[in-house]
Amino acid sequence: MVVVALVGITAALAVPSYAELFLDRRVQDDAAQVSALLREARARAMARGSAVLVAFTGGGSAGGTFATYESVTSMPGVVSAANRVPLGTCRSPSRWLPLAAANTNIWVLGTTAFTGSRDVNAGLRTVYRTQAGTDLTSVFLCFTSTGRVFQSTTANFDAAMPLTTNDQFVLSRTSVSLARRVLVNSAGTFRVRSTPLNTGVL
Repeated sequence: MVVVALVGITAALAVPSYAELFLDRRVQDDAAQVSALLREARARAMARGSAVLVAFTGGGSAGGTFATYESVTSMPGVVSAANRVPLGTCRSPSRWLPLAAANTNIWVLGTTAFTGSRDVNAGLRTVYRTQAGTDLTSVFLCFTSTGRVFQSTTANFDAAMPLTTNDQFVLSRTSVSLARRVLVNSAGTFRVRSTPLNTGVL
């Protein structure tokens, strides 16, 4: 009887730790997904000779949404066909706004939202942290055909310069001091690190 009681107590104590481990694993998976999304955007830009935009919005108190777009134009002399000829610059003549399917100057490639119940239950919070230590709850990254990345707080890149710093997406949970960080730079590695939340830039 004593053994049964001890097993019951041990199991009851283990359940919360397993639950925490499960939720933490979700944040790790989300960070890996962000890293893969950035790598794919850069690879597409270089493979197609196009400019590819990754728009991160709605972060801070939530997981946020990552939407990917490609800058396109029409085939010369063809009026009726959908615009699918890639444009290789993040700046003009690329016209990113509005970021919607109705805009014929962009090709909507996909959207990944970390706002579902699994992320809410995990208490996921995502911010974009610049090397200067500024946290942004929305940011726009544009990859060029040469692999460079431009960063802007709006979808207008005409005044933007290539990113030369090591910025990062920080994914964390509200009740845990450990964070997952996805490095953002022009090298295209976008590696994921686990560090204490109050640690600075990678």
